[in-house]
Amino acid sequence: MKKLVFKIATLVIVAGIALGCQNVSNECIVETIEQSEELQDYLIACMDLDESFIAFSEDLRSLDTSLIRKTIGYKGEVVLYLPTNTHIETYVKSYNETKKRLRKKFPQIKRLKEEEKLNCIESCINDNITLKEKIERYHTYRLLTKSTTYTFNTETDAFSYLENQIASPNYVEVILISYTDGVYKAHISDGATSTSCSINMSHNQNGWYTTDFYSDVTVSYLAHTHRYSSRPSRSDENFKESHPGLTLYIYTTYDGLVEF
Repeated sequence: MKKLVFKIATLVIVAGIALGCQNVSNECIVETIEQSEELQDYLIACMDLDESFIAFSEDLRSLDTSLIRKTIGYKGEVVLYLPTNTHIETYVKSYNETKKRLRKKFPQIKRLKEEEKLNCIESCINDNITLKEKIERYHTYRLLTKSTTYTFNTETDAFSYLENQIASPNYVEVILISYTDGVYKAHISDGATSTSCSINMSHNQNGWYTTDFYSDVTVSYLAHTHRYSSRPSRSDENFKESHPGLTLYIYTTYDGLVEF
């Protein structure tokens, strides 16, 4: 359980929550986040959203492309309707709504120390049997999840996915690949952890390309997520040395893309 607590600590940072008080009739009322429904609802929404992305990926593998419907949105953009069993928009809406409620009730963002955040989350989990059981199931579910790749048509959509993964209770590093044809892919590798990930790359006269998928298009740049710092690790530096000429970035919530 202690390991799980550390894995969900970033939720507190991303949501912007802290312990503090509100002045009502000149009195200071202490609001404890660990006892709030807002935090419980937000943690659950984060897990549900992450699971929905995985389920959606599985749906796409068996998708009948003849059933895809194309229409024009109210701004003139092309909108595709995919006949899948997983409705991600429902989970995205829940995630955004619970995060908004959490920020509104606990606006004191920078007053909580790291140790206090961990104690707060641990207390929240221990005081709620339903949440504790869901986190345990989610932890097992994520451990059983195999290598997964998601495709995006815009960099903005890809970044939104990275943000959700960074906020995930059971975060592992995610690799973002930008291809020269304008396609973006987010890749979660087998054995990825909160501090490591891997990808197989090859090189030809045209440049670098991903070996295991989408290998017919060269890579424009490669990025991977960090939770707390955009500073490259030693393994990141080793990867750079073994892939000369490949543009590399680290992505964080606060700094965005940082080249190294």
